[in-house]
Order: sequence, then C-alpha cells, then structure tokens
Amino acid sequence: MGQPALPRIRCFRSLITRLLWCSSLVSTASAIWCYVGRNSNYQKVDCSRPDLFPDVNSLCIKIPSDPHGDTVRACFPNPHDGHAPGCYANQHHQNVPVDWMCKCGESLCNAAVAINSTNLGLFALAFVIYRYMSSGI
Repeated sequence: MGQPALPRIRCFRSLITRLLWCSSLVSTASAIWCYVGRNSNYQKVDCSRPDLFPDVNSLCIKIPSDPHGDTVRACFPNPHDGHAPGCYANQHHQNVPVDWMCKCGESLCNAAVAINSTNLGLFALAFVIYRYMSSGI
C-alpha cells in the first residue's frame, strides 16, 4: 500500500548535500581582495581572512593623500554593511583624519592611479554647481 521510505530519505539527503555545497560557494564568493600599502609599494591581500576582521565584511579603501602626503590603500571593516561604497570627505582612518577616502566593494577595486585631492575637490564643486544650475531652481 505505501511506498518504501528509503527513496525519500535518499532524496532528502541529496537535497541537504546540494544545499550545503551551494552555501559553501556563497561564502567563497564573498571573499574580497584589496591592494594594501603606501604609494607604489602595495600588494594584494585577502581582506576576508578571519584573522583581519572576524565575522565582518570588508571594503577596499584608497586615501589619495593622507596627512603625510602618501597614497594609502587598505582593507576597511564594514560591520553590518554600514558603509556605502563611494568617495567621502572628512573621514578617519585608524583614528587619523583624512580629507578624502574612497571605499569600494569589488576585489582589487582600489588600484586606480593616484588622484590629486585638490583637483578632485574642484571637480566635486564644479559638479555640484552644474547640478544646481541644471535643476532650474
């Protein structure tokens, strides 16, 4: 009258195995590699390593000019994904204020050539004026 339970158990076990395999792919996919170092002396680092920021996602950052005038590339902890990618003025890195900091979330995204912070500021100002003028206010 009833079917044997054995095929259902095999199917269920197969489903669990596949789900576990897929979840391992997802955790591997969240790995992020960043360039870390100063000026032209930097190297690739796996910022998702548990010894760097345990159980916390990371972003790559680039500081075009720190207080010493150096270009800094580093891993940046992003708990609860609270930091959005983009470039921001008046930031802090390791408790040191910096004029500009760019954050990005793809592997090796902080590789761009150095940006002159004065030119970046002038570009940002020109963009804001353009948006204001084109809005018709």
